[in-house]
Amino acid sequence: MLKVNINYPLSEFTLCAELAIEQGTIQGIYGPSGAGKSCLLACISGQIKGQRIFNNGIELTNLSSEQKGISHQLQSSQLFPHLDVAENLKFACKHRPKTNNQISFTEVIEQLEIGALLQRNVSSLSGGETQRVTFARTLLVGQNIILLDEPFAALDWQKRYIMLNAIRYFASTKNITFLFVSHSLRELSFCCDQLLQLINGRVVNKDAIQQAVNAITLQQAFTPFSYLKVDEVEFLKEHQLYKLTLKDSQQFIYTNLASVVVTHSLCINADRVNLLQSIDKNKANINILCCTYQRVYIEGNKAVVHLDICGQSLICILTTLEWQIYAFTEGQTVYAQIPVHTVDE
Repeated sequence: MLKVNINYPLSEFTLCAELAIEQGTIQGIYGPSGAGKSCLLACISGQIKGQRIFNNGIELTNLSSEQKGISHQLQSSQLFPHLDVAENLKFACKHRPKTNNQISFTEVIEQLEIGALLQRNVSSLSGGETQRVTFARTLLVGQNIILLDEPFAALDWQKRYIMLNAIRYFASTKNITFLFVSHSLRELSFCCDQLLQLINGRVVNKDAIQQAVNAITLQQAFTPFSYLKVDEVEFLKEHQLYKLTLKDSQQFIYTNLASVVVTHSLCINADRVNLLQSIDKNKANINILCCTYQRVYIEGNKAVVHLDICGQSLICILTTLEWQIYAFTEGQTVYAQIPVHTVDE
């Protein structure tokens, strides 16, 4: 277990954080610019001295970088410009500690899908390609605690989901702990187990990922969203759509998003879900899901409604007038209509 006790004065506030993070978990870190997120990672990695950091009961404060077992990926590129991509990655493998995370070169190339980049010069890489290769190098350095500071901001969602899947894969198969800073709740929600929120150097919220995200969206008036997991993805070439069979369910929906092939889940903004009290079974009911009403949160003139679909949560937004008219009761069957043309921002 990683234990952190930080008290570090900055120009406008003091960064205070006391954390305990289980090995093999993915800890998200969220907050506005200037909240102390990058400083928190610098304290944990030892770039900022004098903070009390323990791993499995051993204090890391006075240990060398290699002995700490922590790898810190900064926002700027850490690649060697005189080596090509493959040489950068092999350099990391060659110089990693003997007690390393056992991730192989081939495993990283396959999980991150960067085989086509191996012979490229670093100077020829785009910003997104550089981030992908930098993450591969970070993994191959071999440490069991990895700190990531906005690692995928330059990637489109298709590529970003590949990286996020890789984080989940290596956390579960290699028992690596990830601390992951991002401004994207959607990104954090997809891969993290826990989330902490920093404001002016203080941890104001720390909870399981979905509970923390729900609290933040209510607090900051963001549009809530849901991830629906799917068991099967079938491409319908004639219609250029993907048919998704929901996890542990016989219900299915259609989407035009190719990213579902990678994610096996669909992100749906709450303001794009329409609620129906009943359906006409004589009509073609495309993308209409049978749900169970769970609860509602009233926020100003909006009602944030939580539904259950075979154990999965789906959120939608109504006006308070609509909510009063519907007057759902707990456990009531309702129907949610989801647009086919869902958008990856």
